[in-house]
Amino acid sequence: MALREAKLVIATTEFMQKTLISRIGHDRIATVANGVDNKFYSTCFEIRKRCREDLAVFLGDLNFKYHKLEVFIHALKMVRDRDAKLRLRVIGEGVLLPRLKSLAKSQGLENDIEFLGYVRRAELPQKLGCGLFGIVGRPDVNNPWIVNTMRMTTLEYLSCGLPILAYGPLNSYTQHFIEKYGVGVYIPSNDPRQVAKGITQILSLTHNVPDIPDKCRDVALRYDWNTVSKAFVQLVTRSCCAR
Repeated sequence: MALREAKLVIATTEFMQKTLISRIGHDRIATVANGVDNKFYSTCFEIRKRCREDLAVFLGDLNFKYHKLEVFIHALKMVRDRDAKLRLRVIGEGVLLPRLKSLAKSQGLENDIEFLGYVRRAELPQKLGCGLFGIVGRPDVNNPWIVNTMRMTTLEYLSCGLPILAYGPLNSYTQHFIEKYGVGVYIPSNDPRQVAKGITQILSLTHNVPDIPDKCRDVALRYDWNTVSKAFVQLVTRSCCAR
């Protein structure tokens, strides 16, 4: 009811905009994308250009199941069994952390997965910068709030110069975004066997496309906080001043 009566509704993706229009019944819905503090992550980008380890990185709140990080851990086990050198760094804390540590141990990966827990914002560039790619997982469910939006962390990875390995629902906005800009690999599945294939693909991308960090950073610059903030202010101002 609140959305139907609102003079202006702002969605963060065009996918969510279309969904809201169909549900609310009016078209007073605009799109302003989430933004990223590229100035802050410029340090991370400089580190990424001179430092590259066989390291996948995950950044997120581990109080929520929707990250599906356990899928990546199972996929990493399959890749490690083929003698790949890839390691995983997990940045974040929450109720799921003990379970993920236990899973890593049961898979024999306790020496290949580094759980850092909470990391202060000022330390993030150093912890992310030497990675090869960032991980974005989503539940493979028919939930429009998940399918039609994208984690802000995706833009933070890109600002660091990190391409994305993402997995989850088919035809999601995350898939659309990654494929539109060519900044990673999207697996429309949460099957660890398929994600393992995705790991092989993104490792090939990071090793064979020398300018991929620059390409990722260029995409992030399109979504700079200053740019999206101005767009937000302009929309709200026009809406408030309209008669």
